[in-house]
Formats: sequence, C-alpha cells, structure tokens
Amino acid sequence: MCQDKGWRFLDYASNFNQRRVLYGNTIHPNQRGYDVIAGLIAERMGRVIRP
Repeated sequence: MCQDKGWRFLDYASNFNQRRVLYGNTIHPNQRGYDVIAGLIAERMGRVIRP
C-alpha cells in the first residue's frame, strides 16, 4: 500500500532483531526500544527533510 500511495514506511521492528532487551513485554518496546525507534526516525527524517 505504501508503494502504491507513495507513502514512506519505516519497519522499525525488523531493526529490533528479536532483541528481548528492547521489549517491556512480548509486544511493546521499553525505553531502550523507544530510543532505538527514535534514532531510526531521526535518521530517516534527516534523509527526507533537508534544510
């Protein structure tokens, strides 16, 4: 759908590589996990938005 609509998609879950230390439970990230997500978003936004 993203390709059809021209949307950008960030598959952050694939970057976790099942590293349990990034999860607070079996589904939700903990603070370390959210820090990883924030870094991925910042990196991607840096490529998308240029001053």
